[in-house]
Amino acid sequence: GYFNGEAGASLTAKLRQRGFGALLRQDIGFFDVEANSASELTAFLADKVDKVKTITTEQLDLVAQLVGGLGSVLVIILWKCSWQLFLVWCAILPVLGLIMGMQTLFMSGTSADEKKAAQGKKVTSRRFVAKASASKAIGEAVLGIRTVASFNLEQHF
Repeated sequence: GYFNGEAGASLTAKLRQRGFGALLRQDIGFFDVEANSASELTAFLADKVDKVKTITTEQLDLVAQLVGGLGSVLVIILWKCSWQLFLVWCAILPVLGLIMGMQTLFMSGTSADEKKAAQGKKVTSRRFVAKASASKAIGEAVLGIRTVASFNLEQHF
């Protein structure tokens, strides 16, 4: 719902703000390591924080919708219909639980492209390539800024 979305947006903003604040408090040598390059760190802030939002808010929305829907359906069936239909619905509930578990797994899991990249295989999907290209461009821009700053040439640019 609306309030769950607001809570998710607030959580995402706080995570990004605190993550960026933690990055700013690091020593300069921290960024010299290839695993801590600007492109890696900005990609981390973009990807992982969104996954936290997906896991927390969107899955809570699904659970709330499922519980509310099933609860109201069962109450209406028990109240307005026969008890036999109620028993049939109770038999279907485990199947719905299995489907919900699969949906949760698909929402929170990593994409196939990310799994391929982690294994060192070449990924050709447009979305993954565009995301990697944007991260690389940000990394190069930050590296250029660091180079200019290291030579104290900020006034010339």
